[in-house]
Parts: sequence; structure tokens; C-alpha cells
Amino acid sequence: MISGPTHAGWSDGYVTDLDYTYGYYRELNPAMLRLACLAANVQPPAIDDCTYLELGFGQGVSINMHAAAAPGRFWGIDFNPAHALHARTLAAISEADAALSDDSFASFTARSDLPAFDIIVLHGVWSWISAANRAAILDIIDRRLKPGGIVFVSYNCQPGWAGPMPLRHLMARHVEFAATRSTDMPTRIDKAITFARELAAAGGRYFVENPGAEPWLAQLSGSNRHYLAHEYFNAHWQVDYFSDVSNALGTAKLTYAASARLLDHLPDYALRPSEAQMLGSIAHPVMRESVRDFLVNQKFRMDIFVRGARPLGSVDAQRSWQETAFALVLPEATIGYRHPTPQGELTLDERIYRPVVAFLAEDSYRAKTVAEIGKAPSLSRFDIRELLSALMMLTGLGIAQPARAATPLLRKRCNALNLHLCQQALASADIQVLASPVLGGGKAAPQEHQLVILAILAGMETPDEQALYLTDAFEAHNVTLQREGRAVPPGPAAIGAFRSIAARFEADGHAALLAGLGVLPAAGERAAGSDRNAAIRLEAHRRRQTNEAAADRG
Repeated sequence: MISGPTHAGWSDGYVTDLDYTYGYYRELNPAMLRLACLAANVQPPAIDDCTYLELGFGQGVSINMHAAAAPGRFWGIDFNPAHALHARTLAAISEADAALSDDSFASFTARSDLPAFDIIVLHGVWSWISAANRAAILDIIDRRLKPGGIVFVSYNCQPGWAGPMPLRHLMARHVEFAATRSTDMPTRIDKAITFARELAAAGGRYFVENPGAEPWLAQLSGSNRHYLAHEYFNAHWQVDYFSDVSNALGTAKLTYAASARLLDHLPDYALRPSEAQMLGSIAHPVMRESVRDFLVNQKFRMDIFVRGARPLGSVDAQRSWQETAFALVLPEATIGYRHPTPQGELTLDERIYRPVVAFLAEDSYRAKTVAEIGKAPSLSRFDIRELLSALMMLTGLGIAQPARAATPLLRKRCNALNLHLCQQALASADIQVLASPVLGGGKAAPQEHQLVILAILAGMETPDEQALYLTDAFEAHNVTLQREGRAVPPGPAAIGAFRSIAARFEADGHAALLAGLGVLPAAGERAAGSDRNAAIRLEAHRRRQTNEAAADRG
């Protein structure tokens, strides 16, 4: 047992001594799941008013982004009370339609108030729980997933773990046996990493015959210890073959539908022509996916399974694609056309990608449907299949995403949640995502961007005003700006740093992009976020600067 002894009764071997990290996973977005199903020509569930369940939501960042930004009823559980409390706090702020609790899988199964679900997701759960908990999850799915509903499941898989798996086992035993129980988990992990390095330095034959082990160990050394504790040092840790997971989910009447990784739908991205040809010759989906895992040495899968798979007919497929909207999630000026792939560098054909990106950026980054994209004069020379392939590639690379029209209710929820997160950014960089009612989920937003947005919400219009406001806010909260790992001293240096951050936020197009995505509210929607004392404090700050300058001259 690796978790703290006082928690052994309810933790079931899962690390509870350290809180989990605050990540957001866009693959769990209902719109992204729908797109993956469309790409595989599988009928997706309706997402306009879906009933959605996340099993094991961690800190609750993903489910809160989706509950605030998308229509529907959202349920979620995480057995860790601290995680559930954090998630419920965020849900209360946005006033989203979310029912979040600290149920275990077994206790959730026994509840009598549960609806039938269109979508059930479990990210970072399956490989890290006991057989009994897996059985409870399968029971939830069997009892509560609607016909036509989908399940997203991510998990560690073979053959990619064949090399590092023995080393992980040895390090876990070091954490369990070689460190005293009174030693905190981060220290125990540090000692396990040091021990593994010493083993490698001693010339252990394992490292000679598994050359990928040392790079993996180096990667661990630079990783967040909270993440490592949950990822590698639970009592339950299992690596499956795809066919094993497919067989298990088959007991709940599920069949494989699609990869949730959109780039997996584009053979040119990860496969050589000979590999793609070989894969295309395999008819059975389980065998085909199993072979693909060996071709790419897959280590982690993100799969979508469906209860009652129904292929899309040509008419339904065409209508579904035509109705699908896309939006850029990066400013046009920052988008590159060369990207690393498992096969080397991928160079996007700028003859099609540049005009597609330019059209998506038009009209202040307003989302456009495939029907609109296909009718754009600048894109008329391209076949619809070429355009869909480009949109899928852009989405897979994190340049675009499926989108929707934002309703006033969704905007209100997102505004409330985003204001809270931007206020938290004054002291913490834990959550680096904000809610977008256009994307129906989260949009990456580093701490610096959140701070500028906070100043804008307070009524500060120019980089100079935003810099003064943020300098004053940091001083009021007794915190210091950190840039590139170094503290920026208060005063002129901090003002200059904030001015540079704010000016770049405007110049590189982030302000316009985030406004188009509904992350940065329109001027008329900012009243709720306005700081009534901001103007007074700003004026006081200016007077103080003037007095200091006069004193220096004197």
C-alpha cells in the first residue's frame, strides 16, 4: 500500500497523500468526442442537451469547463473528498448544471437517483485501479449508458510499456520498501529516481538491452512529483493490450468506435505508406488496432466505445459534417506550418492550410460551419474532402477545434468561472485554462494571459493601464511576479514586465482570438467583473509615481 496509512480504508491503494494536478483534457469535450465519431463514420450521440458522466474527475477542471461551457446535465465523481470539494466549489461559482460528489465507483453504482447517460468518460483511471473497481465501472456502464451512448477510456497499453515497465516496478517497490513510512511522498519518489540512476550508472544489463529506459528516467526526473505519485506509484498499476480492454468493455455491450486522438484518423501523420497499406488490409477492427499499436509502439490509448454502433449513411454523414463548425484556438499570426511527427517533420501544404486558417480568422475569429467553409470564395478550388482533411489536421494539431454558437446562459456561466480563475491567477498558476462557450469547453490560457484579462475586466483598456493595475494588485496581495523562474522586483521593473506582457497579448492577436471564443467578454458583459475600486487605486498609483519622480528630481 503506497497511500498514507490513515487513508488505507477508503483509498484502496490509490495515492491520497498528494492532491492531483489541475490539468484540462480537451479530448473529453463532448464536441471533440462527436468529431472523432464522425471521422470514423459512426453515429455520435446528440450533444446539444446530453447527459454526461465523468468517472474519477481529479480536481474537476475538465468537467467544470464542460459543464459551464456546454449545454446538458453533467455528473461526476471522484472518491477523494478534497478533489470533490474543489470541483464543487468551481461548479457553484459558474452555476453550471453539475452534480459532483465524492462517491466511490461502488457507492455510485448503488445510487437510485441516476439518469441514463449519453456520454461516460474516464481519463487516467482504468490503468490505476483495482479489479474490483474496474468491475464497478463496468457495472455503471452496463446499467446507465443509453443505447447509442459512448464511453471514452484512456489507459496505458502495450507494446510501448514493454521497455520501461520493469523499471517502474522496481522504483515502486523502492518507494514501498526502501523509504520509511514517515517520509513524505515527494521525497520517497526523489529517492527512487536517484536509486534508479545509480543502477543505470552501475552498468545494469537491463539498461543496455532497453535503451529507452534511461530517457524515460530522465523524463521522470523533470516531472511534477504530484503527477508522478498518481501516475506511477499507486498500489494498482496495470498495462493492458487493446484487445484486453475491448474484451472487458464488451461485457457491457460496447464495441470499439474510434480513437479519440484525431491525428490517429490521418494515416499520413503517424504511419509510413507501407504501414498504412498493411493496416488497410486488415478487416477486423480489434486486430487492426492491435497491429497499429505495434506499428507505432503505442504506450497510451484514448479510445471511444459505443453501445450499439450504427454507421452513418451518406446523407446523414454529409449533413452532420456540413453542420459542424470550427474555430481557431491559436491567433492566426502565431500559427506555424511545420510540426514534428513520429515519422519526422510534417510540412503542411500552405496552398490550402493558409487560406483555411485565414478564413477561420475572418470576422473576428467567428466560428464557421463546414458549409460556410466550402462556399468561401478563397477556398472554392478545393474539394470538400481536402477541406475536411485540413480541418481534421488543424484540430488534431491543436490549431482549431469544433465550435458552436454561444448562448447567453453559457456566456454567463463562463464569465463567472473565468473571473474567479483570473483572480486566482494573482497567486497561483495551477489552472491554466479558461472556459469558452464557443468551444463548449476549455481554452488554454497561461497565467500571464489570465492576469491581463483580469485587468481588462477591471476596466483597464491600454497596456500601460493594465500594467499599473496588475502591479498594484500584486502589491496588494503581497505576491511577486515570476518570469522565467526569476522574481521580478516590485516597482518600475514589475510595471515594465506587465506592460510587455499586456502589449504582446494585444499585438499577437490573443485579445481578438479570446474575444471571438467568448473567453474575453464583450464590453457590455464586463460589468460583473469590473473592480469598482480599480480606477481609484490606479489613480492613487499614478499620483504615487508622480510624487516619487518629483522627489527624485528634487
